[in-house]
Amino acid sequence: MERLDNPFKALSLLEEDEDLSSALNQRRKKSVKTTVDKLFQDSRSKRNGNDAPHLYKPLVWIDLEMTGLDLERDRILEIACIITDGKLETIIEGPDLIIHQTEKALVEMNEWCQEHHTASGLVEGVRKSTITEQKAEEQVLDFVNQHVSPGKAYIAGNSVYVDLQFIRKYMPKLAGIFSHIVVDVSSVRALCVRCFSMLFVCLKGTRTSDFLPAKATHAIDADAERAPEKKKNHRALDDIKESIAELKYMKAAIFKKPQKC
Repeated sequence: MERLDNPFKALSLLEEDEDLSSALNQRRKKSVKTTVDKLFQDSRSKRNGNDAPHLYKPLVWIDLEMTGLDLERDRILEIACIITDGKLETIIEGPDLIIHQTEKALVEMNEWCQEHHTASGLVEGVRKSTITEQKAEEQVLDFVNQHVSPGKAYIAGNSVYVDLQFIRKYMPKLAGIFSHIVVDVSSVRALCVRCFSMLFVCLKGTRTSDFLPAKATHAIDADAERAPEKKKNHRALDDIKESIAELKYMKAAIFKKPQKC
């Protein structure tokens, strides 16, 4: 009977090992969940006496209006900033500042800038403003630091690499907080148009049924909402809001959770 008893003991030990392994796995999962929950709950900072929540995977949306695109001679006229979480669900509106520039800088603007910045009221605002580039930089930097942990700031916007060039030149402290990663909505859109061209027919207000067989269009038309139209006011805060709306559209229509295997 001794030979028969040993296998049963072995089986018993295996069962105990499995129970222990299961308990450890459950404990590990609970520990990970607790850690993640704690990161969300405790991710807060104190600055200037105010508690401000730090967002998960934040995006720092910035838009500039300039006297032109020549980095050597043109200047910043306006800067606005909005911070969102990575899912674009939490939106925190920040500074929207018109910066004073010399009359010479305004007079030497190219024809396009003269026309659009005058029509939008920006030129008049620049003449009345007392905010310098340095003061604007300080306000935006303070706002970002309230909501974004050090080293976590990803700048976002439409063709925002151009804005970043001007920020690096005229607002170096602000530029210094950004990661090397740039979230360029214009580039994302360009890829989506090429990879999911049928969905982007909706951008122009055309139904896919106008040029595809009915069987091929049902899922697309049912799934794709019309993208938000851009008003192109050429004001910094408005441009940011339109950029966020555009990325939200692409997120809803294209960037979807994968189906379970």
